[in-house]
Amino acid sequence: MNKILKRFGVISACAMAMTACSPDEFDGADPANIPTIQGKSIKVVLDEQSPTTNTATLSIEGDMTNCYPAWYLMVEQVSEDGNDTTYVLSESPSSVLPTFTYENASAGKYKVAAKIVNRNGISQAYLSTTFSFRETKIDYTPTFNKLVGKTWRVDYTIKGHLGCGEPGSDGSGWWSAGLNEKADNGIYDDRIEFSHSDSDPVNGGTYSYNPGEDGLLFVNAGVTAFGGAQDADFDTEVQPQETTFTIVSGEYNGEECIFLQFPAKTLFPYIPNDATYENPIWRVESLSSSQLALVADEGTIAWRLVLTSKEDTGLPEEPEVPEEVFDWDYNSDANLWKSVDAGDDFVGVSPWFANSGWAQIDDPEWTQDGNVWEVIIPEGMGGDQWQGQFPISTTLSASMTKKYNLYLLVDSDDDIPGLTIKFTQSGGGDADNNFFTADRHAVSGGKQFVFKGKEMVLPQGDADALTLFFDFGGTPAGTTVKISNIFFEEVAE
Repeated sequence: MNKILKRFGVISACAMAMTACSPDEFDGADPANIPTIQGKSIKVVLDEQSPTTNTATLSIEGDMTNCYPAWYLMVEQVSEDGNDTTYVLSESPSSVLPTFTYENASAGKYKVAAKIVNRNGISQAYLSTTFSFRETKIDYTPTFNKLVGKTWRVDYTIKGHLGCGEPGSDGSGWWSAGLNEKADNGIYDDRIEFSHSDSDPVNGGTYSYNPGEDGLLFVNAGVTAFGGAQDADFDTEVQPQETTFTIVSGEYNGEECIFLQFPAKTLFPYIPNDATYENPIWRVESLSSSQLALVADEGTIAWRLVLTSKEDTGLPEEPEVPEEVFDWDYNSDANLWKSVDAGDDFVGVSPWFANSGWAQIDDPEWTQDGNVWEVIIPEGMGGDQWQGQFPISTTLSASMTKKYNLYLLVDSDDDIPGLTIKFTQSGGGDADNNFFTADRHAVSGGKQFVFKGKEMVLPQGDADALTLFFDFGGTPAGTTVKISNIFFEEVAE
């Protein structure tokens, strides 16, 4: 995968560094010998053979004696009326090496520029070139399926819908907004939408922003782009805006991820700083069919924004029955399931997934790492119960004369309308009716679900072997479900 290229600092520092390496005595910069671009050009060599990315290798042709290039990505800038598009240099160079390698997995047209640097200074003009990658090496369809065709808004019903933290983080460590904390500002009625059609680039489409009934945009203190910096957060009047967006593949902390890139001066429900307004790029922290968590990180602070596409029904009411909490010790000697995760009492997993017509489809991708079981829901699964069966067979046994507790955690990146958890005697047939529990539960994407089956008994007889059954029928394709900290114990008399 390509990486989002990090800026390497101001070019003046690079010029100063070169003077220290010069074999000649240096008495100071000579303005008369500042380099020019005359007689030079950019050479581009494309490599599109890799199955995962496209590569452009750029170098300068011409006399570069005692000089070196400063390479810049060119950023698209849209006029305030949306009618004109220009390209400007990024704020800082992406590289000062003689050869610049640019990688991107997406098809499209790209612009790169180079200034020429020597110990006397930097060329005023710059060279530029445009090149195109013909093929996208990533299938963006699953992302578009979750992103487009919906109206997104800031999810004020959850803690941490807005926050900030140290750079390189998820943007919540320094400050995290409480429920409905910014109700007095022009943020919660803002709406954004994404669209994509066959005529759009394979990794992009149209983005629209609406400031809502109040016509206000919420802006962070210190932002100068809307008439000068203010000492506190403020609202400013804006008009609806329509522009473009691009999905960019990259890496974060060594893991593959995607970013949403917008043209300069794109309006968003929250403008955290000038840098993000001038170069709006948000890392997708998580994306489900109803929740989009984004992080903008320009190197000095990370800002977090959590959006939802669910209907705005106001703040949730307090539940009549308190929700269960994670309060058990997985590593306790009483936990019989530990031997399953360790492999000693594990027999196997035999998934059975079907389409809406009950024809079997491909098994899901699944892994087990310690006490975490991860399942990725495959394409084509039906929406009915028992069309997404994931049984974990064991050699654990149980007596019908004793009581047992079963606890576990479920984390899903999308809503599960009905997760069946069935703990039953193994063997099928009549044994299927000898179960502790077979309840179906709604699981919200991005919110940990705590299951507790307390003082359960087998209704028909002893079980010489047990199977823990999960059924994901109706769960959206591509959903990642993690089941962890499974705890099974015999209740002491």
